[in-house]
Amino acid sequence: MELWRIIRSACKPLCGVLVIPLLGLLDVLSGAELSFSIFYLAPIFWLTWGYGLTLGIFASLLAAAVWLFAEITAGHNYQLIWALYWNMTVRLGFFLLVTILLDKFKSNVERSRLLERLFFHDLLNLAGSLRGFIELLQDGDLQDKQQVTKLLEETTEHIIDEIETQQILSAAENRKLTVNAEYLQVRPLLDTLLAIYRHHQCVGNRNLVLSEPVEDFLLQSDPALLTRILGNLIKNALEATPPAGTVRMACKEVGDEAVFTVNNPGEIPEQVRKKIFRSRISTKSRNRGLGLHSIQLLVDILGGKVEVTSSADEGTTFLVHLPKANGQGNATSA
Repeated sequence: MELWRIIRSACKPLCGVLVIPLLGLLDVLSGAELSFSIFYLAPIFWLTWGYGLTLGIFASLLAAAVWLFAEITAGHNYQLIWALYWNMTVRLGFFLLVTILLDKFKSNVERSRLLERLFFHDLLNLAGSLRGFIELLQDGDLQDKQQVTKLLEETTEHIIDEIETQQILSAAENRKLTVNAEYLQVRPLLDTLLAIYRHHQCVGNRNLVLSEPVEDFLLQSDPALLTRILGNLIKNALEATPPAGTVRMACKEVGDEAVFTVNNPGEIPEQVRKKIFRSRISTKSRNRGLGLHSIQLLVDILGGKVEVTSSADEGTTFLVHLPKANGQGNATSA
């Protein structure tokens, strides 16, 4: 049964590959006057979209070779023999270019679909919680309405945050996100983040602290994007930290860079760490790798880079490197 499943799964790409020599045969039979070049794109499209870049490149190489064989067999006369191989090289370059662009387009489509799926999944969960809290408030026998009202307010804020995040990420994915850079004091920024996330629902009985001494200096960046980047890293770290554990924030000035760090106990396996910023990779049990991928996307837009180190002794540390002077966006002096 397993063998039959493997055979069936291999038949479709094999048929796509076999279409290419079949087109070459038709090319030979049609003679030198008719060109079949564009028809070779059909199996290349199919194999690239359905089975990935590697098979698409193989199809491009095979199509160029089959076209060369068809040209020679059909009796197409070239006064300059090198022109034949030049034409083959041009066609191969065209096939490869189409393959690479198609694979890139497919990746963008899949990433957008994943973004939308996660957004609507989270939004529906929050909307369900909102409906539940409203039903509790409508219950005349409810004792602690103040607590439910507080939860209702927090859920509403989370829904707004999800929508704003979706807007930012969609603009970032399409390279339409405007960076509004201004001068920031690093220490007040970290103090604000500390105050916000010490009372966040994901804290529980965990600790969130600043690693002293924290250097205070001016940084030119977009405060909204930077707060979102560091806030997401803090939330991820808190969720990955066991009860009574401690998440540490810090920032230091290294040359022309500001280096923000968020550290939590625990080690990420090396095989996961190497591909952690890909759009479908996550350290969590659910398929939530988009968070770190989005962080990397926003850091790139700010002209910086993000990396991760992890060991059993030191725990896991995410480092965000940002230029102190950001030439992107519309910088305004504070």
